[in-house]
Amino acid sequence: MRIATSKSRRAMTLRRMATVALAMTLVFGLFAATQTTKVRAAGGRMANISQGQTLGEIRAAIQDAIDRSLPDSIVVVRGSKVDAEGALHLTIPEGMTVAWQATLSRIYYQTTGIFLILEGEGKFVVNGGTIRDPSRVAAVVHSDGAVEIEVAGGSVIASSNQSCAISSTRSAVTVSGGSVEGGTAISCGGDVTVSGGMVAGSDSGSDLEEGAAIKGRNITVTGGEIFGYKNAIVGSGIVTVTGGVIRAGLSAVKTRVAAAVLTGTCPEGSLNVTESSALVVEVDTLTVPKSRGGGSDGLTVKAGSGTATWDTTGAGPQIVFPQTAGSTPRIQWGSYAAEEPPGSSFATAIPMTLNTPVTVNITDGDRRYYSFTPPSSWTYTFATSNTGSMSPYADLYDSRETRQTPIDNGEGYSFRLTYALTGGQRYYFVPSAWSYATGSYTMTVTTKTVAVGEQSGRLVQGTAEAVTFPVTTSGIANGTYPVAVTNLPTGVSAQGQVTINNNNGTLTLAGNTSTVAGTTSALRLTIDGVQSEAFALIISAPDATLTTPMANFVKVNTYVRGQFTDVNETAWYGYDQQKVIAGAFEYGLMQGNSATIFNPLGNVTIVEALAIASRVHSIYMTGSADFTQGVPWYTVYVEYAVRTGIIMSSDFTETSRPATRAEMAYIFSRALPQSEFAAQNTVNALPDVTSATRYSESILLLYRAGVLAGSDAQGTFYPSNPITRAEAAAIITRVILPDSRWEGRVYG
Repeated sequence: MRIATSKSRRAMTLRRMATVALAMTLVFGLFAATQTTKVRAAGGRMANISQGQTLGEIRAAIQDAIDRSLPDSIVVVRGSKVDAEGALHLTIPEGMTVAWQATLSRIYYQTTGIFLILEGEGKFVVNGGTIRDPSRVAAVVHSDGAVEIEVAGGSVIASSNQSCAISSTRSAVTVSGGSVEGGTAISCGGDVTVSGGMVAGSDSGSDLEEGAAIKGRNITVTGGEIFGYKNAIVGSGIVTVTGGVIRAGLSAVKTRVAAAVLTGTCPEGSLNVTESSALVVEVDTLTVPKSRGGGSDGLTVKAGSGTATWDTTGAGPQIVFPQTAGSTPRIQWGSYAAEEPPGSSFATAIPMTLNTPVTVNITDGDRRYYSFTPPSSWTYTFATSNTGSMSPYADLYDSRETRQTPIDNGEGYSFRLTYALTGGQRYYFVPSAWSYATGSYTMTVTTKTVAVGEQSGRLVQGTAEAVTFPVTTSGIANGTYPVAVTNLPTGVSAQGQVTINNNNGTLTLAGNTSTVAGTTSALRLTIDGVQSEAFALIISAPDATLTTPMANFVKVNTYVRGQFTDVNETAWYGYDQQKVIAGAFEYGLMQGNSATIFNPLGNVTIVEALAIASRVHSIYMTGSADFTQGVPWYTVYVEYAVRTGIIMSSDFTETSRPATRAEMAYIFSRALPQSEFAAQNTVNALPDVTSATRYSESILLLYRAGVLAGSDAQGTFYPSNPITRAEAAAIITRVILPDSRWEGRVYG
């Protein structure tokens, strides 16, 4: 689909169409909602919300109605609450349906993450009213488990074009009426079905998949209206369109699967297969029914520089390509086997290996696609040479084809882009050239690493003894290098130089009469400009009976049962059960949002996680956690975490967003030396954690140590889910109290 108008005119047209469609949807949606509310399943109850209630009180009222209802019934929610603060967390049991007909909106600039969080195995149906969040958040409505979401009337609106209206980890999302609007309207790990209503995505960001109305696995559209500022539908599975109206600024349908099916009267631009553009339907098998013959419905299929046409003179319609001598059609009638040239798309990306140069051939400034799977989590550099005057540029995408931001970006007629990559995860590197240049240049991905092993020997307080550490490197030439070690304690110095021979060497540290017993866990060695991860130096007491730093963790506060009014003391995290909130408070690691509110089900942001980890590290190392907060309050904690090696400065580009469970495991596992996480469980396998999972090493370390146990008997972890304050309290208390850790468990 080619659009002749400018981007601004195109955006204006899309917005006008979306506005008209929304107005019609709201009119008919209110009628539908009125009809729906007349029928409720036997045994169901009504929950009314009001402006004077807090979200905690609203949650209690709805959960009470659910608890008092018979199984397999419907609980109807009505009323209105605007400018709410915080998040609403609902648990819907299997067989139960919550029918939402209320108006609920959050106060502007509220940044506590997801607005409405759904857990359980029931169903959540919006058939009236409005759920709206004006701020930049992860999602307005999110299914955190098996809760199915349906929109049959009313509206779910993320006013920020960088927010998602409805998201789901793995359950299905259905739209049969009403409207769903957001930067990305629906982002679903499961299947999405649209049979009516309106779904509109408004984001105009730089990522190729931003601005999609729908992102999901298998997507089926039989009716309704779908508007996408860029792409209307982005699928990771089978996309089937048999009706409805779809409009998009770029591609109406984009998928990367073995088969895509489009039947009925699909809109203009529904299918656009090109040789080099990433904004396409990329298929191995394409089925186009013969009823689409003639091409009058706007089907466009491109092959190279030629546009295919429909030939209906024979037994049935077939795709005919403009031919040149010796060429072969890329798609043929029948199975439509796509034969894309290597490097012309994500699907045909050319593999790259470490330190092996490749030649990039560019024609008319087009893009070339390369894949790279780093062997370990580290920083990697993609660099060019022999570029002449081509002025190449490039982008890196992760396995979901989301563009990544480089740590370092070179300039001039070449690029040198450095990224922090996760080991075992596939990435795509896509170079090109400005101004439709034609030519070739050389590109290489390289890395240099330095790793320091465990201490060999014993360094005693107040002596001039020396200890050694094994050093392993990669990408560093053989030779002798000067030594620089940061964070050395008083009285300790690096001795001599480090000689690297076949990626191996030895570091020597020596003490003197001023050394003091203790453990310093944040040392870093720099060789050839490359810094190692943190390693530990242990200085023993003269009698070799050094008290463990874990003894530094003592209670500094007194917890009174019920002091936080929103903490259910009979819940798993409460005082009558695991006492984790009480423990985190008593040891000075976590505080309430106020003197009476803890918000156990609220999210923990990255900076809040770093503050907790910094307190733990400081107490372990010094016996206290004395931090003077500035503006903003978290700066002192972030700087401490980077300085002491809890995180690298490049680990998190956005620290005010909610932390995931995997990110929390990574941060908390680095608050203490690894020696404090002795293995006492066996982990053969976890249901949702593999070597490709980000921070898998930290997750497995905490499972083996008994700090983590998962959400069920199999140890399911849900690494990408946001972590709650109650869960964070449980993890951090088991980090500092080894006697409270799980022991003797076997997973997988």
